[in-house]
Amino acid sequence: MKKTLIIILSFLALIHTSCSDNSIDENQTEQKNVIEINDENEEESDFNYSNITIENISETVEKYMGNSNKLSAVNDDYIVGMIELDLDLIDEYTLKMQTMGTQTDQYGIFLAKDEKAAAEIGSALDVYLKLLYENSADFNYLPEEIPKLEAAETHIKGSYVFYIIASENEVTSAVGSFDEMFKNK
Repeated sequence: MKKTLIIILSFLALIHTSCSDNSIDENQTEQKNVIEINDENEEESDFNYSNITIENISETVEKYMGNSNKLSAVNDDYIVGMIELDLDLIDEYTLKMQTMGTQTDQYGIFLAKDEKAAAEIGSALDVYLKLLYENSADFNYLPEEIPKLEAAETHIKGSYVFYIIASENEVTSAVGSFDEMFKNK
């Protein structure tokens, strides 16, 4: 009986050792993947986006918005009061929206002071978009406008933050163009 118990315990110890070695290899592999991802992000954050401006992003976005001629630029009061953004986070911005009628179409492009500020702006815009959706009845938006609000989202590339509320096709095209501007940078 003692011999059998020793053999079983030895076998269990051998299995435990084998399992431990595999988990170390998996952890090392996971750690290597995290390092590789971080290295890629470091390269991205070192890139200088000086050839990309708010103006050329805005021109590109408006090419895809069917009613861009009905959009009006908003001022700092809207940015501070409605979106609740601290202007000290922003170097430059443009925000254009439908100000007459019951449509939701709008977009905003922000150049943040730095990437940390870009993340704060992105968070504030997420809250703003949620507010518009949750209070759509108060804003008298037409029922067919609600899917636009549901699909609205923010996009961050370096220090640039972009959001758009428009039809699905307009959003897909505008976001694709925004992403393309930063591709291979």
